Amino acid sequence: MERRINMKRNRLLLKGVISTLLVVLFLLLFSTGFSLWLSPTGRIARETGWTFLGFDKHHLIQIHTFFAFTMTALILNHLLLNYKTLFHEMKSLYSRRSASK
Repeated sequence: MERRINMKRNRLLLKGVISTLLVVLFLLLFSTGFSLWLSPTGRIARETGWTFLGFDKHHLIQIHTFFAFTMTALILNHLLLNYKTLFHEMKSLYSRRSASK
C-alpha cells in the first residue's frame, strides 16, 4: 500500500517537474525566437558583430533548435503521463457535442 502511494507521489512530482520545464522552455524559446526575428540578415549580422545576450546569430539558432527539440520531447512525455485525462476530456467533449445535435 505504501509503495503504491509513493509511486503516485513520484508520478505527481514528475508531472510537476515536466510542466515547470515546459514553461521555462517556452519562455526561452520565445526569447530566442524573438531575438532571431529582430536580428539582421546573415551578412549584416556577421559584418556588424550583432549579438543578443552575448550570443551571435549562429549560436542563437543552435540554442533555439536544441530548446525546440527538448520541448518536443517533454510535450510527448507530458501527453503520455496525462493520456487518461486527455482521453476522458475528449470523450466528454464529443459526447456533449453529439448530444446537443
